[in-house]
Amino acid sequence: MRWGFSSFCVIFILLNLFIQAPVEAASNKHGWSMDIYGERNSGTNWITVAAAKNVGKYFEESYHLSATAAGGLFKKVQPCWVTKFGWKHGRLQRQFLTNPSLQPQKTVFIVVFRNPYNWIISMKKLPHQAPKMATPMLSHFISQEWHDGWGKKYQDMTWEYNPETKKPYTNIFTMRTAKYQGWLDMQNVPGIHVAYVQYEKLLEDAGKALIASITKASGGEFKQIGEFQTVTGHCGAMAWKSLKCDGKGHAHPKVKDTFKTHWKQNPEAVATAYRYLNATVENHLGYIVYAADGEKTIPNDPAEAIWNPEFFKIN
Repeated sequence: MRWGFSSFCVIFILLNLFIQAPVEAASNKHGWSMDIYGERNSGTNWITVAAAKNVGKYFEESYHLSATAAGGLFKKVQPCWVTKFGWKHGRLQRQFLTNPSLQPQKTVFIVVFRNPYNWIISMKKLPHQAPKMATPMLSHFISQEWHDGWGKKYQDMTWEYNPETKKPYTNIFTMRTAKYQGWLDMQNVPGIHVAYVQYEKLLEDAGKALIASITKASGGEFKQIGEFQTVTGHCGAMAWKSLKCDGKGHAHPKVKDTFKTHWKQNPEAVATAYRYLNATVENHLGYIVYAADGEKTIPNDPAEAIWNPEFFKIN
């Protein structure tokens, strides 16, 4: 029987969810480390590199199988990013945050959000862990039942199902809302330190606000090391190890103006998006979203939909 990359990735996720296995963690002299949550296509790899370059490589490692069982293959599954606190793209596993043996109180959790309009286009173009969802029509991509999957036979990641129904989320925006609500709720868990950041802010200042948020959330445990270092290019899943990206010269996560092409000329997609987006959650984060029965107008530019200063005062 042949085992591919995806199969090992899923094994690690399952081990993390059900087994408290040994884990290697890079921590500072006081035992503090960092972890990250964020949806796919939201700059999590870029953020990890930026943080590592500016405050140190103090990120939690992925779970390792024993040397005998893994046969040296654990390095290939590192990009799954499954730490003792769960999968970085997955819904919040709250039980990990309340388990004192995992030392969550000495971890800074970086959480990144991205405006729904650009994010959904990126997901449609490259649906990581969900290739079965690929479809040419944006409205259909938004409205179809969402299945994260793995392997050649595309087995569902059942642990990522809606915990209330035990079934797949009815659509991608419903999934997004559930994850965002869970990550926002982290700030209400006693003793948990969260650094919230918006993808759009990374475009604006190349990550300086990110470092400031990490410093504040950690109570000064993590501070800027020397001069601020920018990160260039797209960052792959292992980039933070070498602190190098692909060298294409972008001083921030690459983004294209997708509004005119994908939204302004596609009223059906606009109507579908507003049918399923949660206006309360999105507006709380500063992203302009009208209720399903409200005005159906997509902002002219992402810059019009990114800031809610009241929310970011918590950071």
